[in-house]
Amino acid sequence: QPVVFTGDTAETGWWAGMEARDRATVSLRHCEIAYGGRNNANNILANLSLLPGLSGVAPTAVIQNCDIHHSGRKGLHFNYVGIAPSPAPLVRYNTIHDNAQEGLVNWNAPRLDARDNYWGDPTGPYHPTQNPGGLGETVGDNIIFYPWLAAPASGDELPGGVLVNTGAPTLVSPGETVDYALQYLNLMTETVQ
Repeated sequence: QPVVFTGDTAETGWWAGMEARDRATVSLRHCEIAYGGRNNANNILANLSLLPGLSGVAPTAVIQNCDIHHSGRKGLHFNYVGIAPSPAPLVRYNTIHDNAQEGLVNWNAPRLDARDNYWGDPTGPYHPTQNPGGLGETVGDNIIFYPWLAAPASGDELPGGVLVNTGAPTLVSPGETVDYALQYLNLMTETVQ
């Protein structure tokens, strides 16, 4: 059964939604995320801006086999101001539908690979130039969304792997000591040494 993140009331924009920042590791599988996006929020936001006190390490995100719907704003919003995520988020086998704005946007980051998702209609997501005949959720620029699923996923899984993310200041002065942050996420069934 899915893990459900929702409001007490099935009302679009009832609660703020989820937000991942600075060094967060997000692994959402077989979830339902619904009725978020109150005020200026979204159902799911992975956000990094270079604000004082933050490490500058982008959140790592794997979102798979989830039902993301009825946000008062965007279903999924990736926003990396000034720093690119490494590795890029994985968004696969999700059902993304009935959100008030775009189903998925990707701002200020390398192209996001969001193939093999169902966008609420067999014709795929609507994009004004790449898929103007799509009747599903609107998808933003800077996203690879073809091929898409013509029906909700049947429980397919992402191939196993280990995601590794490193981060440190981009400018270092001679003689300065620099600490590197390391983040990892094991998507395999066995332990990795």
